[in-house]
Amino acid sequence: MELVLIKISDPDLDEVTSIPERLLLREGEIHAPRLPFHLVIHRAFRNAQLTMANAGQRSLAHTRCRNPDRGAPVCRPAPRTTK
Repeated sequence: MELVLIKISDPDLDEVTSIPERLLLREGEIHAPRLPFHLVIHRAFRNAQLTMANAGQRSLAHTRCRNPDRGAPVCRPAPRTTK
């Protein structure tokens, strides 16, 4: 498992940053040198479904983000797949 972030702003080059599983499974901050932000890991799921929060629905992101008025993703565990 890994988290891959792809910057596509340059039409000639995609900049790929990969965060390995060993970092994602630990709570704490991840500072990747090429990213303009850092990641804060509160909880990890091996497989999950991401959706946007409905009006009035709270998520872990809402409780810890700096701007709780913006929409925040909701993460729900999903069954593991074997593909």
